Amino acid sequence: MNDIRINELIDAFFNCDLAGDDRLALERLLLQSPQARAIFWRKAEIHEELRDWGLEQWDRIGSPQLPGPTRMPLARLLFGAGRAARAAAYPLTLVVGWLVGMSVAWAMLPQSRPAVSIPLELANGGFEDASATAISPAKGVDRLEHLQTAYGVWTGDRVRVCEAEQGVTPAEGSHMLALEKALPGPGDPADTRADSCDLFQVVDLAAHRDQIAKGGCTLTASARLIDAGPQRPVATDFVVRVYVFSGVPETPLADWPQTRLDALATGTERVTSFGGQKAWREIATQSGLPKDASFLILQIDATNMDRTLGRPAAVFERHYCDNVRVTLHVPSDQMSGN
Repeated sequence: MNDIRINELIDAFFNCDLAGDDRLALERLLLQSPQARAIFWRKAEIHEELRDWGLEQWDRIGSPQLPGPTRMPLARLLFGAGRAARAAAYPLTLVVGWLVGMSVAWAMLPQSRPAVSIPLELANGGFEDASATAISPAKGVDRLEHLQTAYGVWTGDRVRVCEAEQGVTPAEGSHMLALEKALPGPGDPADTRADSCDLFQVVDLAAHRDQIAKGGCTLTASARLIDAGPQRPVATDFVVRVYVFSGVPETPLADWPQTRLDALATGTERVTSFGGQKAWREIATQSGLPKDASFLILQIDATNMDRTLGRPAAVFERHYCDNVRVTLHVPSDQMSGN
């Protein structure tokens, strides 16, 4: 198949206009052709970079009549920008599994290779420790200056731990987290209009390094979120992300968010809400784990999709998070020592 046809199929895929025989043709092509896979990952990176740039620069280039982008392209679903070469080392079932709607985590594993699920140590994932003051900037501070480099510490925008309130009961236990206000963060210019109320934690993978180094491991990150505020025409996007790194946390966190592009692997899941939710929604994302993975950054955020020029920093009414979990999936033959 020539380059023109390859590009036509891949462009149709990213434009959400690929179906039927063309979809099957692309799946076969990605399995058979290293050239097609290289083009696919290059285009994926371009789509993701353009989307992120557009969201960050909307105040300067946007129009109040145009809605902001609401879809997340594939590029960093599993791999950070600049990591196409790494992508080539992963099983081809990863790409095809995503195309046909399979679970990405399990698509990365060889067929008939069962896995053992191991909960990773995550500090205060249910927000039951109401005294965890490091979870939010100090009172009166309107900027998130940096992320915590220590394991097991939540860093976030304007959030607070609370009990049941305003008709919302915690998804588990007696406490939950209220997402309240977006703050400018590390690397943001002083005049940046903040759209997202973010929450971060650095999670250590050292206890499982031997299993990860054998290859084939994946992880799942999940959180339960609810937008119980009044129904409205402007959407909130809830997002769960993981960024997987090697080394020690100090290096990637020093220049965050720029260094997120150096992640070995990433996973992202996004859902859109217009308010009025009566029940909690579980949002989960999957990611592969390269053999040299040593820690991950877990990010949860609520993003106001109002792109009106000059709008002040986003404030969120009755948006809550609870029951955050990260689970490692290890091929069972590795657990048995085979």
